[in-house]
Amino acid sequence: MLKEVEEKGIEVGANQALLLKKIEELTLYMIELKKENEGLKKKVATIEKATFKKNK
Repeated sequence: MLKEVEEKGIEVGANQALLLKKIEELTLYMIELKKENEGLKKKVATIEKATFKKNK
């Protein structure tokens, strides 16, 4: 592949567009994971409160 790039070059605009698309996909995925993580934290807090009340 390196040889092909050396011989034919690379379309910088197309490559930049592809990279930007990937960045956008990863950003949206991170936002989704953050929301999921916040929900799980709330569930853990609820379970901890319930467990603490049982053990009292």
